[in-house]
Amino acid sequence: MPSSSILTLAARFTRDRSGTVAILGALAMTVLVGFVSLVTEYGMALEKRSANQRISDAAAYAAALHYSASGSNTALQNATIAANNLAALNGVAQADVAVNPTTTADGKSAVAVTITGNNTLLLAPVVGGGRMLTSHAAAAAQAAQTAAAAPCVIALSSSGGVTLSGGTSLTAPTCAVSTNASLTVPNGTSLTAASVTYGGATPSAISISNIHTGPPASIIAQSVTDPLSANSGVLAAEAAATAAASITRPAAPSSINAQQITPPAGTGGTNVSFNLQYYPTTQQQSGGCTATYQSSVWTISCPAGQNYTFSSLTVAGSLGVNFAVSGTGNTTFNFPNTLTTSWSNWTFGPANYNFLGGLSISGGSNAFTSNGSPHTIYISCNANSVLCGSNTTGLSLNSANISFQGPTNLYVNGPMTVASGNLTMTGLNSFTVISNLTFSGGSTASFTGVSTFYVGGAFNTQGSANVSFSGGTNVSYTLVGGLSHASSSPLLFQDSGIYSIGPTGSCNGSNYSICVTNNGALNFSGTDTFNISNGIYVSGGDTLTMGYGSNNSFFVGAAGTGSSGTAISLGGGAYLTLADATAFNLAGDYDATAGGGSCAILPAASIHNIAGSFKTAGGTKLGAGLYAIGGYFASGQSSGGSVSCNGATVGVQGTSVTIAYAANSTTIGSPCNSDGVCFANGFNYVNLTAPTTGTYAGLLFVGPSSKSASAMLTGGAGAIMSGAFYLPTGDFGLGGGASIASPSGGCLQIVAKTVSLAGGATAASNCITTATSTTPSPPVIVQ
Repeated sequence: MPSSSILTLAARFTRDRSGTVAILGALAMTVLVGFVSLVTEYGMALEKRSANQRISDAAAYAAALHYSASGSNTALQNATIAANNLAALNGVAQADVAVNPTTTADGKSAVAVTITGNNTLLLAPVVGGGRMLTSHAAAAAQAAQTAAAAPCVIALSSSGGVTLSGGTSLTAPTCAVSTNASLTVPNGTSLTAASVTYGGATPSAISISNIHTGPPASIIAQSVTDPLSANSGVLAAEAAATAAASITRPAAPSSINAQQITPPAGTGGTNVSFNLQYYPTTQQQSGGCTATYQSSVWTISCPAGQNYTFSSLTVAGSLGVNFAVSGTGNTTFNFPNTLTTSWSNWTFGPANYNFLGGLSISGGSNAFTSNGSPHTIYISCNANSVLCGSNTTGLSLNSANISFQGPTNLYVNGPMTVASGNLTMTGLNSFTVISNLTFSGGSTASFTGVSTFYVGGAFNTQGSANVSFSGGTNVSYTLVGGLSHASSSPLLFQDSGIYSIGPTGSCNGSNYSICVTNNGALNFSGTDTFNISNGIYVSGGDTLTMGYGSNNSFFVGAAGTGSSGTAISLGGGAYLTLADATAFNLAGDYDATAGGGSCAILPAASIHNIAGSFKTAGGTKLGAGLYAIGGYFASGQSSGGSVSCNGATVGVQGTSVTIAYAANSTTIGSPCNSDGVCFANGFNYVNLTAPTTGTYAGLLFVGPSSKSASAMLTGGAGAIMSGAFYLPTGDFGLGGGASIASPSGGCLQIVAKTVSLAGGATAASNCITTATSTTPSPPVIVQ
C-alpha cells in the first residue's frame, strides 16, 4: 500500500471517536475490580477478627469456669487448657491463644484470654499496603464463684478484715472465713477453711499461698451479711445487759428509835426491897414477896399476876438467886437500877422482866426459863428508856454462862456485849438489840429457833468468838449497822431466812454491809434471801458461803454512798461460794482483782444482773445462766491467773453460760484497753460453754450494737470455749501467745467488726444455725 494511503488511514484513525466509551469502561472496570477486591479482602480479615472476638469471649468464660481466686498454678493451667480447647474447636491454633490472670475494676479475680490473628493480603501490596493484617481479640471473665460454706469467722467491717500475724493459725475445716474487707495471711501464718470469701481487694499472692481451702479450692470475691443481727437470743441478751446497768441497791433497813421499844405493861407496881446476905437470916418479906435462903441460894417468890418494882436488891458475895421459878408467866418484875451479878448463879423463872438500868453478868451460871407461855425480857441502859450512849451497856456478859428459853421476846434497849463466857438462846420469838451487838474474846453463843433477830447497830464478832444460829425457819434477820466477822472462829447461820443488812461503819476503806476478815469463816447454810444494801467484802484467806439448795435470792448493793461502786470485793486468797438462786442482782462491780489467788463459785440463775463490771484475778466458776453486765468482763486485766480452787486448777469455768455486756465502762490500761472482754495474764484454765438449748443457745459473748467494745485474749491466756462471740461493733483480737479452741463436740464462732489473730492457735466452727452458706455464681464477662 502506498505510503500516502497509510498516512491517510492514520489521520482518519486519529480523528475517529467511535469506541471511546468502551475503552474507558474497560479501564474503569479494572480499577473498580481492584478496589472491590481490596475491600473484600480487608472485610474478610475483619470478619475473622470478629469471629476471634466471639471465640475469645467463649474461651474466657470457659477458662473462668476452671479458674478461682486461689491463683494457683494448677488453676491457671486448667483455665489455659479450657481456653485452648474451645479455641481449637473453632479453628484457632493454640499458639494464637494467650491466657493470663487479671482483676476487675473493683478488685475481683478474673481471667483474660487474647486471640491473635494474622491474615495474608494479596492486593494490598499492589497499592502500597502491607502483606499481613494482625488482629487482637481480647476478653476477660470474672472467675467462677463456687458455693461458700456457712461462715464461722466473720469480719463485718469494710476495712480491717481478717488479719493473721505472729505465727498464728486459724483452722475452720467445716466452715467459711468471711470478710467484707480483705484477708492478710503473711508467711509464717496459716488459714485453713472450707472456703474463704472477701468483699474488698483480692488478697495478695503471699496471703493466698497461706490460705488452704476445700477441696475444691474456694476463695471467693463476695461480701457477707451479719447472720446474727436479728437473732432473738442476741436481741434478748443485749436488752438484758442494757437493763442491768440500771439495777439499784436494795434499801438499807431502818433503825428502831429507842422510844419505840417500851417496857411491858406494869413498870410500876408494889415496891420491893431485899438485902440478901448469908446466915443467920434465912427469910425476908417485902411488898408481899418472900425471900427464902437455902444452900447458898435465895429464892424470891411473889404472888402471881401482879407487878413488882425492886427499888433495892442487894445480894452478898456469890450467893445464888432464884426468881419466880414456879411462876405462871403473867407476873412482872421491874429493876429500875442496874442489876449486877458476879460469880453467882441466878435463875429467872417464867415472868416478865424489865431491867431498866441494864443487866451486867460476870461469872456464874444464869438462866431465864420458861413454862411455855410467852413473856418479855426488857433490858435498858437507864430508867428513862432513851438510847444508850456508846460507852453504856444494856446487857453485858463476861466470863459467865447465861441462857434464855422461849417463847420469849428479848429487848435490849442499848448495846449488848458478850466478852467471854457462853450465851444460849432457845425458842425466842424475837431478839432485839437497839444498838451494837458484839461477841469477842473466846465467847460462844448459840441461837436456836429464833423467829425474829434485829440489831439496830453493828453485828460484830472479834477474837475467837464462836457464834451460831440454827433451828429456825423463815427467820427474819435485820442488821442495820452491817455484819463484821473478824473472829478466827466460824460464824454460822444455819437457818432459812430473810436477811436485811445495812452498811458497816468501816470495812476495807468503805462501808461494806458484810465484812469478813481475820482468817475467819462466815457461813449462811439455809435457803435464804439476802437484801444487802452496801456490798460484800471478803479479805484474803477468809471464807464466805451463802445459801443452800437452788431457791436463794441475792440482792446486793454497792459499797459507798453513790450510785456506783463495788458490790462484791474479794481479797487475795479469799473463798466465796454462793448457792444457786432464783434471783441474782449486783448493783455495782464484782471485783476479785486484789492480789489474785481468790476462788469464787457463783450461782446458777436464769439471769445474773450486774450493774457494773465483772473483774477477776483468781479462779471463778460461773453458774449456768445469762450474765447481763452493764460494764465489761475481764479476767487478769492487771494481774492474777489460774489458781487451785476446791482441788481443781481454775481460771474461769462455766457451763451453759452467756455473757452479755453493755460496755458502759471498758477496761483501762495495758494489756486490755477500752475492751469489753479481756482474758490476760496467764489464764490458761479458761473453759466456757454456751447453752445448747433455750433463748441463748449457742451464744457465749454478746457485745453491744450501739458502741464499740472489743474482745481481747492476750498475755499467754489459753482458753477452751464453745459458743459464739458476737461483737457487731467491736474488734476480736488474739495476741501475746494466747490461744483459743473449742472442746470435742463444741463450736467456736466469731462475728466481729474485725478479726485479728496475732499468736497461738484458733479452731473455729459454726454454733448458730441461722448462718447459711452462699450459692454458687457463674463466671461473668467483664471485658
